[in-house]
Amino acid sequence: MDNINFDGPVFTVFTAFDSQGALDIPATLKYVDFLLDHEASVLYVMPYNSRYLQLSWDEISLLNTSVIKHVKQNSRAKVIVSAPVECSTINSLKFAEEAFQAGADCFASAFGEKYFTENQVLSHYGALGDLGKPLLVHEQPLISGHNSKQMHWPITLVEKVASLSAVIGFKEDTKSHEFGQMILERDFPAQMIFAGRKSLFAPLLKHGLSSYLNGISIVNPKLAYVFWELAKSGDQEAVNRFVELVDDPFWDGPVKKYGWHRVNKASLEYFGLMPRWDRMPLPHLDADELKDLASFWDIHREVLSDWV
Repeated sequence: MDNINFDGPVFTVFTAFDSQGALDIPATLKYVDFLLDHEASVLYVMPYNSRYLQLSWDEISLLNTSVIKHVKQNSRAKVIVSAPVECSTINSLKFAEEAFQAGADCFASAFGEKYFTENQVLSHYGALGDLGKPLLVHEQPLISGHNSKQMHWPITLVEKVASLSAVIGFKEDTKSHEFGQMILERDFPAQMIFAGRKSLFAPLLKHGLSSYLNGISIVNPKLAYVFWELAKSGDQEAVNRFVELVDDPFWDGPVKKYGWHRVNKASLEYFGLMPRWDRMPLPHLDADELKDLASFWDIHREVLSDWV
């Protein structure tokens, strides 16, 4: 298998809709071009940021294949696409086969079913691994089939899944510093891509964090590479300054007030990259909320300009 070496930022592909809620593939690919023009080397079409919950399965297939073919025709970047969060293993396999036929470099799958046993999860990823192609495990909290409570993956389960030959990485989505540190210190064969705000995962750099899903750099990929160069330099003071001045105001301001998913699309609209529209039941920011967000960016973009 031609594996991906996850080194630094992995860039989310957001899915565009028009004002009537129709899937807008041209606007989505325009954002893909923006990422490619700014030297994004790994693009990830993933269920939540890419709005799979708002799409039909046919639309997910169209989105996946459209992005794969566009990236491959226009760059040397790697592209990862996903299965729906909640679907059978058989249907996950169908999405995976279609993605690899279109030219995907890696296929991601979250485990969306109720959790009962480790073998249940191993069987799911083992079946996908039988395709002989690279897999990314979207490791979000499990839902117990016994009491419906959220739970972290048992560390023994992470170890077993990470040892599957096809699994090249995990999107680590617990947003727990303690759990993330425990995973990194085990030095599993699969790489870990951490999600969340930088104040959460920046302290994990000293424990071997080697890749992360971009956040504020959705509006300017150069920010992601600035942060990663600081991280690789070992200059913890500079990393902390970046987090404090660039990242924290975004998360403690508009994201805390309106929520990540509404703010990301509205921020893209502010920067002229994509309309903010989403499909219900996910609402978009209204005109007054957008004006409030714009007031933040009018000031904060000046801070960004000091770094890029």
